[in-house]
Amino acid sequence: MECKQCHGTGILFTPSSSRRKIDYLELCSCILEQCKCGGEPPYYNLDTDGILVRPCSCRPYRLKIKKIRSLFAKSNIPQKYRYRRLPEFETDHPNDEIAIQLAAAHDSAYHVVSRVGENPDAGGKGLYLFGPPGSGKTMLGCLILNEIILQHQIEVRYTKITRDLFNRIRSTYQESSHLYGKAENVFEDLANVPVLLIDDFGVQKDSEWEQRLLYDLIDARYENEKTTILTSNPEPQAYMDLFEGRIFSRFKEMMDFQPLITEDYRDRFVI
Repeated sequence: MECKQCHGTGILFTPSSSRRKIDYLELCSCILEQCKCGGEPPYYNLDTDGILVRPCSCRPYRLKIKKIRSLFAKSNIPQKYRYRRLPEFETDHPNDEIAIQLAAAHDSAYHVVSRVGENPDAGGKGLYLFGPPGSGKTMLGCLILNEIILQHQIEVRYTKITRDLFNRIRSTYQESSHLYGKAENVFEDLANVPVLLIDDFGVQKDSEWEQRLLYDLIDARYENEKTTILTSNPEPQAYMDLFEGRIFSRFKEMMDFQPLITEDYRDRFVI
């Protein structure tokens, strides 16, 4: 009979309203009741005859929690959004037009999570979220990453254009940096991670170097068939003339376009 607490997953995801608490994963009581190893790695115990050492019934669930924590540690997802779930994205709104748009964005997010789970090696179409600052684009993108980790244990990465991408690449040219000489490593990590969220796409100063770097990254992910999520203020058509339309062509093949044109959503999201 399926456990009513964890619904058969063996793990409880219990987000907290406290920013200080980051350990939201725990074994469900239905698994703890069967545990005979006492939670001691590597989670093995003697069989009923006391002769053979066998994996404890809790072992796959404890290993799953360990993997999830490891994936979150590598994800670079902002701390305030980690472990939050897609159902927390509110779609109710007194304005019917905005409510429909929020519901559509919510559905699009679930579709991305589902596609990645169905085909981890070539996760399928990502999402281009666009709208004014504060409309919930970054939050929704991060919730998608969270769901992919929690549901499918697939590696994801969050990168903010200026802070995480351009500045990291620039630091590889500085002898004092621990990344000195590793520009290719930084680029390849982002080009090959199964799911990448690029936040604030289009806020860069549009120098030739920045444009080329972004085009090369989008092109590499296109060629590698990796799932890409972008958040941006401009609508995707703003890039129609960039690189003779090649980057916009990539966008159309790689992502669904989803507007988020609403008031400041951050005030509605309790951290």
